[in-house]
Amino acid sequence: MVKAHRSRSERPIRRHLLRACSVLFHALVAAGVVYLAITRWNGVPADPIRPTQSTLVYSPPLDPALDRTEELLAALGALPSAPALTLPPAPPGMQWTGRVSGAVYVVDACCGEWTPETRPNLQGVIAFLETPETIAALSRVTSIEPGGWRPFGSTGAGSTALRGMGQAPKLLVARARYHHAHRGDVDAALGDLAAAYRFAAAIFDSGAWLGLTGAAGCQVLADHELQCLARECELTRTQAARMSNIVCGTTLDRATMWRTATAIQLAELERIIDAGWTDDGYGNGWLVLSHLNSTWQPDWTSSPRVGAWNMLSPFFNDRRTVRGKVALLREVYESAADLPYREAMSVLEAVESPRMFNLTDGPLSLSLMFPISNMCRRSVSTSASRRATIVALALSAYRHDHGEYPVSLEELLNGYLDVIPMDPYADDVLRYRRQGAEFVLYSVGPNGADDGGKKYSVDQTIGRPKPYGDWVYTPSRRDPRFEPTLEPAEQ
Repeated sequence: MVKAHRSRSERPIRRHLLRACSVLFHALVAAGVVYLAITRWNGVPADPIRPTQSTLVYSPPLDPALDRTEELLAALGALPSAPALTLPPAPPGMQWTGRVSGAVYVVDACCGEWTPETRPNLQGVIAFLETPETIAALSRVTSIEPGGWRPFGSTGAGSTALRGMGQAPKLLVARARYHHAHRGDVDAALGDLAAAYRFAAAIFDSGAWLGLTGAAGCQVLADHELQCLARECELTRTQAARMSNIVCGTTLDRATMWRTATAIQLAELERIIDAGWTDDGYGNGWLVLSHLNSTWQPDWTSSPRVGAWNMLSPFFNDRRTVRGKVALLREVYESAADLPYREAMSVLEAVESPRMFNLTDGPLSLSLMFPISNMCRRSVSTSASRRATIVALALSAYRHDHGEYPVSLEELLNGYLDVIPMDPYADDVLRYRRQGAEFVLYSVGPNGADDGGKKYSVDQTIGRPKPYGDWVYTPSRRDPRFEPTLEPAEQ
């Protein structure tokens, strides 16, 4: 009886405790809401429903006086498409093999021996380059005045720009070889390559990731053709100096590319923060989930969702926290700019490996879609190619004057080079040696070790891929990729 009486007396106490806990819980929730409202929820996003673009195509503003967007897009839009490949009848008992259909592959004109009589694809390239439409279109591209452009503001303009960025440099370098190999006009060939370098500088000034990568690809393509031309045609000292000045004028060196790439990256991060987080006037704010789409892409919906989504905002980092991460990233980028290549890569990979931004950072978690270390690699390799081209031009002029290549690069300092270009992969000059009647010119490459001029490759047989070998710039023509060949017909 005593136990039953005690049990009945404890029930009201338990109910009171539960009620008190419930009241305390709701009071804490209410206090939290009030706290958030006072400290973080009393601001508004800069422009939360503004349609934006991804990191790939974001471009900073451009001075209208230097804007060549419309002019360059019109020139790129006028570039004709390559015609279909046509093959002559195969001789009796023979058949065409390899790539026997599709469009003419223009860049194959820069490969292999110049023997149009046995290369149907090369015949197609020559015919394409000689059409009035191609001549007029390339004339428009080469006449663009220096300036910048912002081609990725709309889908239509962006597609035209992408197509032209890939097609124009291939046509220019193919026509350069056509001029010196088919017509014997070296000056016209150098003019085409000069136009390719100017085009690289123009698309680099787009201020977008796509412009940076496109410009680097354009310059490397022009570098290789100019190196081959310098070996096949002995350039005069005047011709070599003129082209050297043009190559240097592209500004696609490591420092400029790195500074531009990181500025675009950081500007994109700041833009996302301003568009997605509120600002309470004291440097803080909350993530407005109601204005983000459900897939966490770095773009915003055109209309807001239900405001109840914002009740989840306290689970995400506030404005001050994400801006602190961006500030840390800025410090890393600035420190990496002056470091040797391998040290810079170690610093950048250390930041990227644990992922600077995670899901608690909302749309910033997917903003760094392309690691900035890739741009570091690209900027250094492009700079190495650029410097090797300058040396190749000087070597060609030296051979023109002396009948042979120098024993060492120091001999070029007598009127051919002011200084010997440094290897951006090492704290030393580019490596060179005369080899018979030719030469070997190379950079030590990403592994930082002098492998004696062995061509760069990557060993992927054991564990993590391991690079070995050097970046070799001894000019030689690659084998054609899409040139049909004659073989005996199958019986």
